[in-house]
Amino acid sequence: MNRISRWIQERKAYSNPVFGAMLIVSGMVFPVFHASAAIAEPVQPMAQTAEQVVDALNAVEAGISVDQAFGIQPVPFRDFIKFNATIYNTLFDDAFDVSKAGYYLDNEINEGDVFFDFIGSTIIGNEFVIRFAGLTNVNLVGGSLAPGDIASLAEHDSNILSFVGTMSTAKATINIAGLVWQGTRLDDNERVRFLYILDTVGQSFIDDHEMVYFQPEFATGDVGPAIDCLQAFSDAANVQLAGLEDAIADYNTCVKNLNNQLIADLADCITLGVGGTFLSRFIAPLVTSVGLGTCGVGATIRANLALRGCYNAYANTRDGLGRDYDRAIEAARDRFGDDCPDPA
Repeated sequence: MNRISRWIQERKAYSNPVFGAMLIVSGMVFPVFHASAAIAEPVQPMAQTAEQVVDALNAVEAGISVDQAFGIQPVPFRDFIKFNATIYNTLFDDAFDVSKAGYYLDNEINEGDVFFDFIGSTIIGNEFVIRFAGLTNVNLVGGSLAPGDIASLAEHDSNILSFVGTMSTAKATINIAGLVWQGTRLDDNERVRFLYILDTVGQSFIDDHEMVYFQPEFATGDVGPAIDCLQAFSDAANVQLAGLEDAIADYNTCVKNLNNQLIADLADCITLGVGGTFLSRFIAPLVTSVGLGTCGVGATIRANLALRGCYNAYANTRDGLGRDYDRAIEAARDRFGDDCPDPA
């Protein structure tokens, strides 16, 4: 790895690259038995297994330090980089690097901009298309943000939205969730918009958003012996649809809270506050998170875990609604017998 070689060569104590490499390998082979009690979960262990070493080497090549990649850490830097690299490598035929993974949008995004295609590109010009299935404004007032950070965001005419959507390139398609950051850079008055990807989601979640948004009408009979059965099917489908709508609303409430906390945590990581890092200089959020070290990566990982909790709660509700629907269909079949057609 070129980055590791440079890291070794820059240190006079390790002027012999072979000696430096041997020191790194020895650190991988001999486990640390007395880790500091001050390190909080989740803890990254020292890279020792073959998989851990490969992940660590890839993380260093992607742009983080050797110590963050190989050593014991209070946050899992290796997993953090691996997650982001997997998304980037899935979408683009290009080697992942933290500095490349900034996803910028060409147009302003508002809450109503769902199920339209929007064009964007990475820092180095790799193009993508994103179709938002859900967009919700993040209310920054009344949460965890300090008044000075709220003022800084307002100064930049900024707004932040949580999203669920599908990101596509010529190579692949992936369903993601996270934040849209938008603001005006004061030094050149340029409007900048980028995605902060926090997690991946299943296709069923996208499909549910689409069904709730377009509110389909379910078939019912006009005449004949099957009319009551079809009406029962339609009633069951409408109950399920209403339940999905409520579950998505609960998910959005859950996400609003975690996103407000994420923004506040990132602001706490830096002396300049949110406006100083994200909305004055408009550095891509992944670069900023890594640049803030344990604090920034930890804040993002906590948001990822909280988002996964919101998603899992939704998935559990969805499974329950599906079981209720199946029972309603079976009840209709039991009641109306052979007159029941297959549900549309």
